[in-house]
Amino acid sequence: MPAFGELKLNFIALLNSFKETFLFLILNEAKMQYYRFLSSLKQFQIFTFIALLFFIQACETTEVESKPETLYVKFENNPNSVVTITSILIQHMGKAGESTTPSGDWSSNIIKDDEKIEPGQHLFFTLEIPNLHWVRYRLGVDDGTGQEIFLHEQPNYQESDLPITHWGGDDRTVTVEIRKNETSGMYYVGSWMESVGIE
Repeated sequence: MPAFGELKLNFIALLNSFKETFLFLILNEAKMQYYRFLSSLKQFQIFTFIALLFFIQACETTEVESKPETLYVKFENNPNSVVTITSILIQHMGKAGESTTPSGDWSSNIIKDDEKIEPGQHLFFTLEIPNLHWVRYRLGVDDGTGQEIFLHEQPNYQESDLPITHWGGDDRTVTVEIRKNETSGMYYVGSWMESVGIE
């Protein structure tokens, strides 16, 4: 029969073996939990990154969609014109080549109070016109006495649609020549043109 001392030693050895096994299990479980945490963290980071990309894309799309389409215009008064242009009024007409019905009211004068376009001079301005759409315009002129005359308001004036078209690019050169009928004294647009780009 084993002595008490030997039993004690066996018990201590068994206890140490149990302690080592228990510590190994605890450490192994802690290691597994750590790896699971790292995996979850990595998945969270990937998900967050993808969500951030979608958010940035959505913001850029919203910004592009909300930004109005504009046309930069160089408006020239032909050197052969007999009067100075003092007013330009515009009216939106819809899609070019399809619509001849106004889609809005006439604007106020887009030339500032301290500006005018003398013969041979030009003026730059920006219009909100969607791509492939057009506007028509009316002109007011100074007859040399300081009095402003709107061409379309003259008696028996036959008005035609003078276009500014957002087509082929985001800038446009528009030129008009204003003449005077010496018999009737009426001012009228003798010629006009528009072209893509700034000339």
